[in-house]
Amino acid sequence: VEGRGIPQSDFFALGRTFVHLLTGKSPLELPKDVKNNRLIWRKEAKQISPVLADFIDELMAVFPGDRPQNTEVVLRDLTPNGLRRRRVRRFFNSPAFKWGSRGVLGLIIAGIGVYYWSLPYQAKYYSIRGRDDLIDGNFAAARKSFDLAIKLNPKVAKYYNDLALTCKQEKDVKCAFDNYQKAAEIEPENQTFYYNLANLYEVLEEFNLAADNYQKAIALGGRVEVDATNNLARLLIWKNLEYRRAERLLLGALNET
Repeated sequence: VEGRGIPQSDFFALGRTFVHLLTGKSPLELPKDVKNNRLIWRKEAKQISPVLADFIDELMAVFPGDRPQNTEVVLRDLTPNGLRRRRVRRFFNSPAFKWGSRGVLGLIIAGIGVYYWSLPYQAKYYSIRGRDDLIDGNFAAARKSFDLAIKLNPKVAKYYNDLALTCKQEKDVKCAFDNYQKAAEIEPENQTFYYNLANLYEVLEEFNLAADNYQKAIALGGRVEVDATNNLARLLIWKNLEYRRAERLLLGALNET
């Protein structure tokens, strides 16, 4: 008990000696903390810094393993650099720092949450700006805006479709094709994307693939059905000479309208 019979006993005795000299009282006269069995002595020695008081408490640690292991450690801790390190360590272990760091961490987490929450709204803003640039014929600016919208919210099919339209205006066929495809993958029930893909296949003179995508657009119905039917009928007459089939498609489209 209290460090007898081990090499760190001298450090324990040294710490008790410091307490006696600083307080003017025998350590036996001082109370102990019931939670950790440490002497309650600091109120009697307010003239020393908390950092030095921490050092003395370490010398008197109840468990020998918590005391300095040799004289080199003691001498190092009493140098200006050693005391400075202790001051820093004490600050980081202080309740004020822990509560403050929790507050800062909470603010960081809240900030990250707000950022991710705002991403769809930021993406919508860039999408609107891109559409304005596209209408004005400023294709480079429109492309940049749509790229940003996709980065902020990559799950919205119309952003890819708008980017594809812009790429098509810039005659970047690969970009247009890739983004039409992506839009169709995200919303496979949207007939507009298949209609746009079919138009692009016509530009590439891939007429069979164009016809396939016009048929997909027609099957899904919607506002482009008539245009898709008209274009498919035109392809059937022009490339395949399927007049009867084209006639049936056009009559069907007339009945729909």
